Amino acid sequence: MAPAGPTTRCGAQRDGAGGAGLRIAQARLYRPNPLPGSTAHHLAQSLPPEVAGIDDLERRAFETELGALADQLRAAALAGSSLPEAVTDHASYPALAAMHTALRDAMLLEVPSDILPLVTSADPAGSGPALDAMARTLARRRRAPTDDALLAHFFVFEAARLRLLVAAWADPVFETLGGTEADLDRVADAAVRLLEGEAALAAADVRPMVLVHAAASMLFARWIADQAEALRHAGEDLREELRMQARLKSALRSLRLPESVLLENALADLLGEDRDDLSSLQRKHALALSELSRQAMDQRVSRTRRALANDPNRWPRRRSPALFDILRAAMAAAAPGHAPR
Repeated sequence: MAPAGPTTRCGAQRDGAGGAGLRIAQARLYRPNPLPGSTAHHLAQSLPPEVAGIDDLERRAFETELGALADQLRAAALAGSSLPEAVTDHASYPALAAMHTALRDAMLLEVPSDILPLVTSADPAGSGPALDAMARTLARRRRAPTDDALLAHFFVFEAARLRLLVAAWADPVFETLGGTEADLDRVADAAVRLLEGEAALAAADVRPMVLVHAAASMLFARWIADQAEALRHAGEDLREELRMQARLKSALRSLRLPESVLLENALADLLGEDRDDLSSLQRKHALALSELSRQAMDQRVSRTRRALANDPNRWPRRRSPALFDILRAAMAAAAPGHAPR
């Protein structure tokens, strides 16, 4: 097991893909001010100073990590791999896949109370100056994209995908229809590609990420409609299996992040997923598991299995809200027809 790096007050590693994933998620949520320079430099410098532990040394390390991402994005493009394929290929593109997984896991990470006000003030529109600046670069199609263009495309895709995750996790319909996170990757990628070359993204009076999220929402609704039609004549056994899997996945997401990741893997057969050995799972989910020994992971699986089978009051649920909980509430409050309390 790789040694864990020093941690910030947020509980994320300062070194490695797990820490980088959380820092990117924070940068997206805290609406940083855009700064000049390359996309890697821009993102590294726009990390919020209010979060303890983020200093110049960490920003430089983060910028180096982003350079590695750009290298793998270029390699994937040259190999003809689509972005949804590349971000789940841990063997060929480890930095890219690790960032993708860390961003997903960061959504289920409990937010420390001292930075909770910063997170709860995040823009429910899922936008912000830094992301909008990257989305504007999509207005111009490039035959040979630069590293900056590759990184901008990647993070706009990830922002769209994270918002889709919130929508899909908040409503059981998606998983009841057999939807997976890989489906959301494909929807987010299709939304970004749909808007590439669209001149409106560069207009001064347009918030381009709002257009990206609108396109993703439209394609997501179309996926729901198409899948519902495809399953209309399915047998009741299949429908019940999908409903059971959806309920179980929702219950697992209410647990603390390490238990959520470990139990989802332990119950992979029941969920219709592939199961990883614990060493591979730990590498993929560094944000959740990097500080746990093999024995500690085995113990958590055993304890949580017993709790899930017996007393729901003893489930290892989150003690404080995660990013997902906060964004779900913000999106619900911003939805048309919502009546404020």
